[in-house]
Amino acid sequence: MTSGVSGGTWLETTGTPSGQFNTSTGIFDGNGLTAGGYSFSYTITGTSPCPDAVANFNITVNNCNNPNADFSASQVILCEGDCIDFTDLSASSGVISNWDWSFTGANTLISTDQNPTNICYLNAGSYDVVLTVTDGNGSDTETKLTHITVNAPVSAGTDNSALLCNTATLDLNTLLTTGVGGGVWSESSAIPSGQFNSSTGLLDGSALVDGTIYNFTYTVAGTAPCTDAIANFTVTISDCNGPTAAFTMVVQPACENASIELTNNSVGASTYEWIFEDGTVVTTIDASVEVHYGQQSVITLVAFDAAGNTDTIIQNQSVLSFDDYFTIEVPNVFTPNNDGKNDQYEIIVPGKINECVEFEVYNRWGQIMFQASGNNIKWDGYTEAGKKVPSGSYFYIVRINDITRKGTIHLLDSKK
Repeated sequence: MTSGVSGGTWLETTGTPSGQFNTSTGIFDGNGLTAGGYSFSYTITGTSPCPDAVANFNITVNNCNNPNADFSASQVILCEGDCIDFTDLSASSGVISNWDWSFTGANTLISTDQNPTNICYLNAGSYDVVLTVTDGNGSDTETKLTHITVNAPVSAGTDNSALLCNTATLDLNTLLTTGVGGGVWSESSAIPSGQFNSSTGLLDGSALVDGTIYNFTYTVAGTAPCTDAIANFTVTISDCNGPTAAFTMVVQPACENASIELTNNSVGASTYEWIFEDGTVVTTIDASVEVHYGQQSVITLVAFDAAGNTDTIIQNQSVLSFDDYFTIEVPNVFTPNNDGKNDQYEIIVPGKINECVEFEVYNRWGQIMFQASGNNIKWDGYTEAGKKVPSGSYFYIVRINDITRKGTIHLLDSKK
């Protein structure tokens, strides 16, 4: 108002009075008013016949409040490793220009995005979230203490298996991984009533059938949103009488040494160990061992069942000299006439001695008609050139290592 002017009366002339103007004092309180224009008049009454003097005033109210920071999370209870998004809910009379986020315990500790996404929490705990927003009027900070709760996943341990004698009781809790507990047992196979107590985890093996496999699960409930953890267990029933080790031996002569062929006749075993004199250990079901002629071999067989029970048998086998095994079945007549009977002349030797056999056939003039070695000791009455030989007497020589045998072959009716 102009200096020196006084003695007048104030009036608010705004279309919708603010209700915050004191006409007596002329004080206008803009606190909390809606931003916009407000009008007033000041009137001094004139002395008649002079008119009244009126002055008009317009006051503009601006919204000068700071912004109000606020936010929400897509999820506030998590499991370790979960990732979530945040949404800015801040209010401002102006335009927010900056967002400063702080995520305690997250893999992303700070962000300047308006709406941060994929914020991951890797460790269990309770964590604060802080948001500061700034506009042209100032800043505001919203702190939400322990806003995010991260639960740890539970563990049921590793799967396991066991063997139970059908005369014993098994506490399945002894199969759990160290430190695991607080779970619930259940069985998924048809166990006879009363044989399994899911409350205690005790399995009574009495009267259960040998060789039957029973399946169990151990479930530890997870705290939402973490899932339950499950471990699987199998129990095999055994009569636990233990295995019986047994084997038979057959000597197979060969060119340099003999081979002792070992046939496993064990009962109730699942794995085996053959132990030979030189310390060699073989774990096959059947086995063989090479022995020098004229030597003796001590052979040990250990049989194991699934419960770890064992049985052992030890046997000695003597190997005779090479000459003792050298028997040759040499026919003296054959008829290669393609009638399906006695059409080939064949040398038969025991074991693997045929691998070192040399065989030759000569006619009466010393001409070689046929020769062979190794496993192919069969003559069909033809020369090596493919020409059939006439009926008559022929002479053979058989050489095996240092041993030589000679004889006569009578070939009858070689015509075809």
